[in-house]
Parts: sequence; C-alpha cells; structure tokens
Amino acid sequence: LADARAFQSEEAQKEAEARAAEAEEGEEEAVTRALAAEQAKEQALLNENAAQQAKEHIDQQLVSTAASWHEHKLSADEKHAEARHQLLESESRAAAALQEVASLHQQLTEEQTRYATEAQ
Repeated sequence: LADARAFQSEEAQKEAEARAAEAEEGEEEAVTRALAAEQAKEQALLNENAAQQAKEHIDQQLVSTAASWHEHKLSADEKHAEARHQLLESESRAAAALQEVASLHQQLTEEQTRYATEAQ
C-alpha cells in the first residue's frame, strides 16, 4: 500500500511538474505575444507620426506653391496692365500721327489746287 501511494505520489509529482512546465511555456508564450503586441503598437505610433509629418510637409508645400502661384499671377497681371497701358498710349500716338498726316495731306491738296489755279 505504501508502495502504491509512493507510486501515485511520484506520478502526481511528475504530472504536477509537467503541468508547471506547460504553464511556464504558456507564460513565456504570453510574454512573447505581449512583447510582440507592444512592438507592433510602437511601430504603429511611429508610422502614424511619420504619416502626420508627411501630411504637414505636403500641406506646407501646397501653401508655398499657392503663394508662389498667386505672386506670379499678380506679377503677370501687373505686366499685362502695363502692356495694355503702353498699347493704349501707342494707339493714341498713332491716331495723333494719322490726324497730322490727314491735315498735311489736306494742306498739300489745298496748295496743289492754289498752284494749279495760279498757273492758269
């Protein structure tokens, strides 16, 4: 009977040790999974920060590009207005010159008529 109890006790001890080893392995797996989850969380935060920085950089580039485009447009508008002003001045001078030519032509015609009348 004592041998049977010793055998059962020994078997129970072996089973307890096996369960303890399994529990320890399960605990190690749980720790490994927890560490992996923590690393994944940290990587996700790093990725989120990188994405936010990229978005901010793109936003800055858009603002800079828009400001540059606006400056170029203002410059082009100013140049266009100046060219239009110069064109109007040129047209005005051309009209005055045409008027002068017409006046001179009329004077020439009058002079030719007078000379022709005097010559007769």
